[in-house]
Amino acid sequence: MGANIFLKITFIGVQVVFIIFGIILISLGAWVEVQDETFRPLIDNQEFVFGAYLCIAVGCAIILVAGIGMVGALCETKINKFLLGFYIILIFIIFLAQLVGGILAFVYRAEAESIVREGLNDTLVIYGTNTTEGNAATEAWDVIQDRFECCGISGVSDWIMIPGIVEQGLTYPLSCCINTTNINCGEIGGLNTNSFTKGCEEAITDIISANLVVIAAIAISFLVGQVLVILMTICLLCFTDFDD
Repeated sequence: MGANIFLKITFIGVQVVFIIFGIILISLGAWVEVQDETFRPLIDNQEFVFGAYLCIAVGCAIILVAGIGMVGALCETKINKFLLGFYIILIFIIFLAQLVGGILAFVYRAEAESIVREGLNDTLVIYGTNTTEGNAATEAWDVIQDRFECCGISGVSDWIMIPGIVEQGLTYPLSCCINTTNINCGEIGGLNTNSFTKGCEEAITDIISANLVVIAAIAISFLVGQVLVILMTICLLCFTDFDD
């Protein structure tokens, strides 16, 4: 009897930890989504968006399932026995979702550089053009170059002969300028030593890769705990005398 009570208390305590973990996953997914929103006009890739949404969905599911587990462990009726059995099924489904999500995060991390380069190449050429896509690309490029102190894809020379830049009498956008008070910065024939030297491909790839590693690490590290919880639930079902 005492062992059963200890098992129940431990089980409920674990569900509280699950709820906290679910909140962390939701927060992480929201943070990654906000980070990716900066790059969205330049890199419209659904795989990166999927990672953030998967975190949020799994976090919500974990909170819901933990609640079901807590209710199932409180009493010893047939309904509670059903809830605990249902809990095991749901935890196993979440386990599979996290495993797939963690593996996909590592896979897309390896492909991040080529995906980023493709998106940057496609939007670089429409910078400064008076179209919906061009305006979005221009704004995104300016924000990224200013925030991450980078210029072009691999460097400032990527902007040479880009129509939207040449039409403005520039050799590169003003968002590449280190010192924005230099009125000659970026101008043809002006001082072109005032630009950021690092390319934006490296900066963006590093951030996306880091986000994917965090998602994968958290998802996979929690799998061991879920296996233990499934075993704990089975023990709770075996050692509890449920009412008929």
